Amino acid sequence: MRGSAYQKIFQSLKGIAPPYFDEFKIELDDSKFFLFPINCSKQYIDKEVIELLTQERNKNINSFLTYFNATPERTRSWLKNVVGPDSSRILFLLKNHETNKIYGYLGLAFGNDTGTYIEADAIVRTSKVIVNGLMKLALVSLIQWARREAKIKNVWVRVLSDNPAVHFYKKCGFVEQKVVNLYEVRDEKNQLIALTENTESGIKKTSDRSLTYLRFPENVMDTLPKAALDFEKEKQESIAKYCLDSDWQEMSRKWLCKAFVHRYMYNFEWMGRPIIQTPIDMVAMQELIWQVKPDLIIETGIAHGGSLIFSASILALLDLWDATESGTSINPKESKRKVLGIDIDIRAHNRAAIEAHPMASRIQMVQGDSTAPEVIDQVRNIAKDYERILVCLDSNHTHEHVLAELQAYAPLTSAGSYCVVFDTILEDMPTDMFPDRPWGPGNNPKTAVWEYLKNHPEFEIDNSIQDKLLITVAPDGFLKKTK
Repeated sequence: MRGSAYQKIFQSLKGIAPPYFDEFKIELDDSKFFLFPINCSKQYIDKEVIELLTQERNKNINSFLTYFNATPERTRSWLKNVVGPDSSRILFLLKNHETNKIYGYLGLAFGNDTGTYIEADAIVRTSKVIVNGLMKLALVSLIQWARREAKIKNVWVRVLSDNPAVHFYKKCGFVEQKVVNLYEVRDEKNQLIALTENTESGIKKTSDRSLTYLRFPENVMDTLPKAALDFEKEKQESIAKYCLDSDWQEMSRKWLCKAFVHRYMYNFEWMGRPIIQTPIDMVAMQELIWQVKPDLIIETGIAHGGSLIFSASILALLDLWDATESGTSINPKESKRKVLGIDIDIRAHNRAAIEAHPMASRIQMVQGDSTAPEVIDQVRNIAKDYERILVCLDSNHTHEHVLAELQAYAPLTSAGSYCVVFDTILEDMPTDMFPDRPWGPGNNPKTAVWEYLKNHPEFEIDNSIQDKLLITVAPDGFLKKTK
């Protein structure tokens, strides 16, 4: 049988080509459960499996890119004529050792001939009895087996962005890479039959749904599934308790009040430039940039330039990551990624220091009022050449100004990326905290966020970030664009 090593393994496990492995199982760390390959040879296709797949396909029709009513005959044909012959595709049943009951199914598909790429596919829990963490353990165990035994390098997953399964895959360790728009395919009766990424002729209408690509990182495999999953579970359980500790919440608020009084944020630099942020928010932004992997970051408010240098340096690390992954060399002064800073008054000494910095090649600055039409037009003209954009708003903190910035720049945020609005904490500060400033409770970035979100359902507040930080100047300010 021709094909790569993993393709030969898949065909054998499916009963399509010798040698056959009738008793093959992937044991999960929990000895009660195992994964068993679905046999796709004509004479061994199981009736129970056909009924299960048919039922779940119809139940979860909105989770698929194609729309049709599944029947047992169609499912049997799919297993025999599609899954069986396709040497890059395999399906497993998740079963209980003691009862032999099926708890779900999951598979791998769309692999290339070299084994450097494959996708997790058809991950479905079928049992009404929920065993906490079981599907996560099953998927990670399957990926671990695929890498160890089938020598498959990269495992991805594609899932509709509005599918709650996106959060499941992230909990399993997958990292979001990009979000792409989808287009509707309709038949002669104008019935929707599919969603596609392609824009070939005949496909006219853009769908309001999008597709999220996630990749399972290679560097966590040595500890998965048990150690990494236990750590993530422990972390999430701890974070979930933070909101119940009212004393700690109040202490955090008081700490931030004192930080503003004593100008604590002015104490720190990034690569030699004052950044005027708390170290906690700096770490949060690093995590966000690494997660989103933008090719353009738009920032309003430049001051000393520390934030521009910070963002540029994380983008430089992303360039290094890409080069390492692809095995190519890079010129450190050339990058497709950019930070665009906007400020009404870029002081000459700050501009000179930024332009002399080693990160300067990744930075572009625009001087002018960020809400002025000519500045907005200039930024939009620059942004049109980029695909994945993250926005940070941190200039004038009045309600009117921040709302105008949101209206101007939030729409440039890519689906799956973020618009981060800083200093929303001002709503929670004492009324006399900033007597020499126009902003304060009732007139600040948070009130602007609340107003903007009333008419922009494409954005939602990502509470998971502020929940784990506790101390942040941007509560309700981490806005994720979901579509």
